[in-house]
Amino acid sequence: MRSTNVVVSNPSSLLNVAHSGTGTVILELQHDSNINVAISGTGQLILSGRVLGNGRLSISGTAHLDALTCPMKIVTVEMSGTGLARVYGIEGVHATMSGVGTICYRGPLLSQVINGLGNMEFSKSDMKQFNNEKIKKLECKFKQQTLSITTIEDFSNELFFQIFDYLDGCEIYYGFMDLNKRFQQLLNSSLLLFKINFDNKFFMNICKQIMTLNKHQIFSINSCKPLSMNRFFSSFSFDSSFKQLESLVLYESQSNILIPFLNNLSYLPRLFSLTLYLLEGLTNLVDIYKIILKLSMLKYLVIITKDSNLLNSLSINIDQQFNNITHLYIKNHCSFNDILILMSYTPQLHHICYSNMNCIATNIKNISPIKLSKLKRFFLCINGIKFDTFEIFLSKIDSKIEILSFTTRYEDMTYLDANRWQSLILNKLSYLKIFDLNYYVSFQNGFENRLYHGKSNQFSSSFWIERKWICEIRKEYGGIMYLIHPYKTRWDELILDETVNFSPVMTKSTQLILNDICAKQWRNIIHVTIRHALALAEIYHLTISVEKVFFGILIPILNSLPKLCSLKLHSLSFGDPEGMNPKDNKFFFSMKPKSKITKVYLERMDTD
Repeated sequence: MRSTNVVVSNPSSLLNVAHSGTGTVILELQHDSNINVAISGTGQLILSGRVLGNGRLSISGTAHLDALTCPMKIVTVEMSGTGLARVYGIEGVHATMSGVGTICYRGPLLSQVINGLGNMEFSKSDMKQFNNEKIKKLECKFKQQTLSITTIEDFSNELFFQIFDYLDGCEIYYGFMDLNKRFQQLLNSSLLLFKINFDNKFFMNICKQIMTLNKHQIFSINSCKPLSMNRFFSSFSFDSSFKQLESLVLYESQSNILIPFLNNLSYLPRLFSLTLYLLEGLTNLVDIYKIILKLSMLKYLVIITKDSNLLNSLSINIDQQFNNITHLYIKNHCSFNDILILMSYTPQLHHICYSNMNCIATNIKNISPIKLSKLKRFFLCINGIKFDTFEIFLSKIDSKIEILSFTTRYEDMTYLDANRWQSLILNKLSYLKIFDLNYYVSFQNGFENRLYHGKSNQFSSSFWIERKWICEIRKEYGGIMYLIHPYKTRWDELILDETVNFSPVMTKSTQLILNDICAKQWRNIIHVTIRHALALAEIYHLTISVEKVFFGILIPILNSLPKLCSLKLHSLSFGDPEGMNPKDNKFFFSMKPKSKITKVYLERMDTD
């Protein structure tokens, strides 16, 4: 489901935006104050326009937030799970990351905290990720050379090559090719490798010129304009002259153009990375895979499609046809059966990321186990699969997985059975070092009435404590996210000695995070959210990330969590919320606090 062009015009107060589920929402903002954005589940939120204030962005699960075209003053982004955030902070970016997600940012990086295997990347729109050491080295050389420089032509060739490394190939060609003979020689030097981006019609003729005259110097090609690619590659093919080409990123093309083009990739001696965005629902994926799996030099493969389960007739690898792919990213088009068959062609696989929002599995028991001795990292994001089926799926992979990140949304509370997970890990994942589980439960269609009915606090047993894996529960818009992830020190913990015994800390580490609170619906927080949380585990730590939470609702919330030790709040409001029942206010102030909290952290106090 896709919702577009929702415009918010010039509100002067705090703006809250929340999105969960699987749909895509596009918002055009014209906002003069601060903004809070919370996105969870498996959906996508695209922001454009402008925000004059600061932005506080929270992304969990496998959700994608794209706000590069919506600049904000200072951006604070919190990422968990395996999602993606693209943000623009004019004055700076504060980033906190757990799990294996990615934050792509533009603007000064003011601070970063990375727990787990998350990635920080400088926005590609600013050319490439900056390497600080290279920048300092370049600045030093620049200062040394500029002492006696009167014109740009006094720069050394080495300095120009380092500058060119940060520029798009077409920009280099356009800016320097016709200056003089020296620059013509520089641009034709084998020391210069071009990175070509097909994202500007103005440079199309220049791109063609480079592809014709300097093909032996091209390092990478990235297409962002499908129609331009169709016109271009319909009259162009690769050959062995592209001897430095290592990376290709292609966005959808017509089948009658794409297939012949892919056939020519076998002539490229150094093609290590291939990324395909096939968003128009091509149906002949089997033919595409048959071609790609024969590319002997390929190490990194990404194939993303719009529709699910399109690869339904790839045959099992009985001919022992193998390739050298080590990193595989597959989104949407493979069922459980397909991904197992696909992995049978990739014995060198080290890292796989598999995502399907409408996954199916048929006759998976009949598939023989796949031996992948080098597979270490496995990231899955799937919906529609029972735990029993997922268990069978993992049993078909003979490997030594060290990192498992799993995100799912399905009405099967077995995913919260710690004993089942323990048995699976001991029997099938004995080499596992990092475990990251994100299980989303929607409160739609009456599912809020279904609770976990197993024995509580099982994720605090010795098995989980020894591995330092803890339980966390988050109230998101429209549901709850249950997380199991590696332990990280919280604000209320100060560990001075590395020999400290973690067992007492870990036993009482379960945290509840409320990212979505409406004061008028405080009863739902207690009778639905907290009820679900306590069914799984006792809660010892509470974080309320919502700005200006009405202080009156704190007493009933805290009283419903008898084991609570610490409380973290963003900010409090003492003004009566609009629409609040006066009887509720009287009830709040008549309640006697029962909480035994000893540690409180308040980020900001508001006086309204």
